[in-house]
Formats: sequence, C-alpha cells, structure tokens
Amino acid sequence: MRSWTIRLLISKLEINDSVELTGGIPYLDVIHELKTCDIFVFPSKGEMMPRAVIEAMVIGVPVVASGVDGIIDLIQDGQTGLIVKPGDVSGLAESICNLLENPDFAKNNFAVLTLIQMNSRIF
Repeated sequence: MRSWTIRLLISKLEINDSVELTGGIPYLDVIHELKTCDIFVFPSKGEMMPRAVIEAMVIGVPVVASGVDGIIDLIQDGQTGLIVKPGDVSGLAESICNLLENPDFAKNNFAVLTLIQMNSRIF
C-alpha cells in the first residue's frame, strides 16, 4: 500500500490525531520513538529474528504480532504479548482494540520484569 493511500485512509477514518507515519527513523532514535508507543504492532508473514519485536518488548511496549517462526519463539500469547494468525486482519484489529480498551492488562502482563521471567528459559 502506498503512503498516499494510507494517508487517505487515515483521513477517511478520522484518526489523524491517533496515527503518525514517521517514515524511516535513524537507528539511534528508534528507542525514543518506541517509548512513545502505546502498542507495537508487527504483522508479518515470516521472520527469523524479529529485532524490532525484541526492542519493543525490552522497552515494555505491548506487542501484537503474527504467529510466525521467530516471533512465536519470543511471545507467549496472552502472557508476553498477543499473537494473531498471519493475514488475520480482523484478529489483528481485535487484539489492538483489546489492548487499547484494557491498558492495565497490558501494563501488568507485558511489563519488562514479567517478560524477562517468562523468556529466561529460552536462554
């Protein structure tokens, strides 16, 4: 989807105040930008080592991601993030809405200490 199509959709949905299209971000600014996010959404058809997901999780930003190799090795659905089936747009939207409507759930379940405890067995 081209950026003008996305901008048009954002305008039609009247969500201009809730969405920011940043374009490319210099690597040194990524952490700062992630800290401003309420949710990190990572719909993907395939990943080996999803560094962006790891960075969001380390900062404590709740993650909604596709259940593909690499991601399912990091996220335990409902415990350290939310997993949706690849290509499931409705499921993705539902997961995003659930986190936005229940910020305490995300804060309590996806806190950095919880993530470290849950994922420590990987290493």
